[in-house]
Amino acid sequence: MGEIGEPKRELWIPLPFAPPAQTFDPLGKEDIGATIIPSAAAVTSAQAGRPDDGSVVGLIERYLDDRAHEKVRSWVLGSEPLVQRVELDIEAWRKRFSEIQPPLSPGPTLDGLDAALSEINRNAGMSRSDLERFSMNMTSPADAARLWVATMCWGSKNPRLWRLTQWVNSVKDGLADQLYRMLTQSQPESGVGEQETFGGLTAMYWASRRLDGVGESYGTKWLWALGLDSGRDFPFHLLVLDRRVHDCLKLLGWRPSGESADRRYVDFCKAASRWADMLNIRIADANCDPYRIEQLLFDRPTRRKTDPPKPPSLYEWLDP
Repeated sequence: MGEIGEPKRELWIPLPFAPPAQTFDPLGKEDIGATIIPSAAAVTSAQAGRPDDGSVVGLIERYLDDRAHEKVRSWVLGSEPLVQRVELDIEAWRKRFSEIQPPLSPGPTLDGLDAALSEINRNAGMSRSDLERFSMNMTSPADAARLWVATMCWGSKNPRLWRLTQWVNSVKDGLADQLYRMLTQSQPESGVGEQETFGGLTAMYWASRRLDGVGESYGTKWLWALGLDSGRDFPFHLLVLDRRVHDCLKLLGWRPSGESADRRYVDFCKAASRWADMLNIRIADANCDPYRIEQLLFDRPTRRKTDPPKPPSLYEWLDP
């Protein structure tokens, strides 16, 4: 992070489309003069029958209290950085990228692709710390392409040619001016309103969703990767909302609320922050944060039988 008084960095934020025309009110509130009151949508959500925060946190706390889950408890409530490392077969990824037709022409996208693959080769994979470093040093289109490719590889694990082709075609040089404009965005000024900050997030959310091969799962992975640089002044942690997370939330009896996908995404991110805060209050010496909540919801073994057996994930515990 920059020190106080350090000149602001220019951040290249991919934003290929304009935001939707509708006004985005992420807090579910309407500002009437100096008074903020709940909107009708927020009241409807509260009456929708989903459990309150205390009930959700109570279930999570019961799971973590089980002695069999001590290893999970240590990373959910501990202070050690999350690793979230994924092993990647660099040769398989290089082969798949080389098969994309037409081949990429020289330019920032190809430079970013080469940089991402070189990093994967060096580390035999990709971890959260790698993506965080890329996110914090995104000052050019090539840097943005590096983070994009690295995030997609990290999220996919296995290279599928059709999907890689879609991803690369979404950002390749020939479409940069029309489809994938790299906008220079400075750090938000002090005093910028929440509505403007959330509006930028909404634009990025819908931009990600409209790229070929990128639905909510990969679009929110991209937002998560951008949010790893805390120098971008988002008002809450940006998290991954994919099928695994949705499935675990469903078992908890909790579903994101909102009239549109971007509202539901914001609702989930803000809820995860509240749940982490509540765990820190309820459990002595806890150091939970929204990233750990999201990882707990996502976590699920890929193989049922291991030696020694792994403790059940929260998902398995909720649905034995």
